[in-house]
Amino acid sequence: MPRTARIKVSNGIYHVMIRSISEVKLFKNDFDKIQYLDFLKECQKFYIFKIYAFCLMNNHAHFIIDSCGSDISKVMHRVNLMYSRYYNHKYKRHGHLFQDRFKSKLINSDRYLMNLSLYIHNNPKDIKKYRRFPEKYRFSSLGSYLNLKNDEFQIVDNSFINSLIAEDSYLACKRYSEKISRYSGININEGEFKEEKSQYISGRKIIERNFTLDSIFKYIKDKYGFGRDMLNIKNRRETLKAKAIVVVLMKSLGNFKCSEISEVLGNITYSRVSKLCGIGINLITYDKEYNDEIYNFLKSA
Repeated sequence: MPRTARIKVSNGIYHVMIRSISEVKLFKNDFDKIQYLDFLKECQKFYIFKIYAFCLMNNHAHFIIDSCGSDISKVMHRVNLMYSRYYNHKYKRHGHLFQDRFKSKLINSDRYLMNLSLYIHNNPKDIKKYRRFPEKYRFSSLGSYLNLKNDEFQIVDNSFINSLIAEDSYLACKRYSEKISRYSGININEGEFKEEKSQYISGRKIIERNFTLDSIFKYIKDKYGFGRDMLNIKNRRETLKAKAIVVVLMKSLGNFKCSEISEVLGNITYSRVSKLCGIGINLITYDKEYNDEIYNFLKSA
């Protein structure tokens, strides 16, 4: 039976759930969970989206993701592909790890968004050790909402959901704690993920993904001093990083296809495009000099 097309909107907020196939534990230990969140953070740097809440359990995980104009399918496909490769290599296995595609549901109201965050943050109560204190569970964003710890994995933005409670951050934290303690549950099951066409729009910033080649190359010329012609000269080591940033900007903010990037950069091979993209992602993720590259481009555009 063919799979139905996923309903997506460019400015959607999604409840995303991943689950492993029945006979496999998705996260065998804490390091696996850390690795998944590291992959998620890497993709967050590249695709520019927000995570409002998350909780990783042993065989599944929940996220609230604000796409901010990105394609949620591309985001989750990349994260899950990287994790599957890591997992299969580490545990010397082959085949599928995840159950079907990831599941997603468009969130259609502030009320549902709030209730969903409470549901996700109460997941650790299924673990005996955290039944009374879900906020102490490491792989959940609840602790940052209650101001009990910093965002260890540096991926969560709790300001939007907090703003639905109160303008004052201290008061928002206090009231969220009260909501958690009073929470009685909402019914979340497989049927909950049937695709909906309703669209929820609130006062959030959406990043357009239609930037032109001219704007990208102008930014590179202004910052690095390399014009388009110079970037097309092969085997110039001094232009490597600039070329990698071009690929990142074209894929992240221009929605250019691999074939188009190949042509723009002098008909380089697709594998070279992929390698340059990997170099660019590593730069914006791990090199302080390039951490804000995409945001700097957005400011200049």
